[in-house]
Amino acid sequence: MLPNPSLSRQQRQRSQRTVGGGVRSFVVGSFVTLLLFGALVPRLSFLQLSEGELNQQRAEENRIRLIPKRPERGKILDRKGRILANSTYTYSVFVWPVAQKDAKWPQTVKVLSDILNMPAADIQARVEQEGQNSTSLIRVTRGLSFPQVVALSERTSDIVGVEIDKEAIRYYPHGELAAQVIGYIGEISEEELTRKRKQDQPYRLGDVIGQLGIEASYEQTLRGTWGGNQIEVDGSGRIVRILGQKLPIAGTDVQLTLDIDVNGRRNKH
Repeated sequence: MLPNPSLSRQQRQRSQRTVGGGVRSFVVGSFVTLLLFGALVPRLSFLQLSEGELNQQRAEENRIRLIPKRPERGKILDRKGRILANSTYTYSVFVWPVAQKDAKWPQTVKVLSDILNMPAADIQARVEQEGQNSTSLIRVTRGLSFPQVVALSERTSDIVGVEIDKEAIRYYPHGELAAQVIGYIGEISEEELTRKRKQDQPYRLGDVIGQLGIEASYEQTLRGTWGGNQIEVDGSGRIVRILGQKLPIAGTDVQLTLDIDVNGRRNKH
């Protein structure tokens, strides 16, 4: 097409420069879009492949819980290896706090109250102290008689979140002999529990702890390492299945320079 003779030279030059401008803009825009898309695809792939497993693990952690199991306490021995403090076993009854969310929980408390001869309010208060979301087993009482164990075992269909298990308790075969040196253990108080938790020490409600003497001085040695059951729970906190078990590790024995024979003769004179 011939140039319009009525247009000035400057106007014709401007018109020629704008011919094809829209096409060039489209091409440049498309190229930039492709570059951005090309940069996003590897990033999305990275998130899916490398972080997908991490995200899946976080989701798993939301429904996997560890139910702790206490270890046996280490022995205290005299200089000749004779036992000054040991552990014997008794039956204790525990409950899982998450069981409170179950519709049968009031019935469970009533059954426990009747068989254990404990006020229902005391059982409820003990469990509430730890909180519904706790994964720790809460001891209701220890030292169950054989008839009580049988009675609870026969009512398993009526009670939820209850576990009967053997538990190690402290035994001093020589009675009061050398008691001022050996010391004793007792259930941890609320004040002690708060202090231990502030120090990031793994103590729980109902734990026993050295209160005096060697029992207190060598608490960390005698205590042992907790184990537990890894369980799967649903969205309501109900146990679906047991996934695995980590056995607890017993505490280390402590041998003293004390001779129980010499100490016993001294006490007789």
